[in-house]
Amino acid sequence: MSVKVHVLYCGEGGYASRYHQLERLLMSEFVGQITMTGETTPGTTGYFEVSVNNELVHSKKHLQGSFELKHLATKAKSWCQ
Repeated sequence: MSVKVHVLYCGEGGYASRYHQLERLLMSEFVGQITMTGETTPGTTGYFEVSVNNELVHSKKHLQGSFELKHLATKAKSWCQ
């Protein structure tokens, strides 16, 4: 079963590159185990929200604040078990 990872991010605030870095990291680490999608929040800044199988697991804006991509990749190991 493929794990569905969806990222809602601020495209205007420079998070597009962070999304693409996370996408490359997860897709190379978990080949065939993750389906990754992303969407931008036009006109809204500060968002980097990560949902796994429709459950919010990280929210820069509302829950955890700043983030490290490697930390999210480490969390991804539990998503794929």
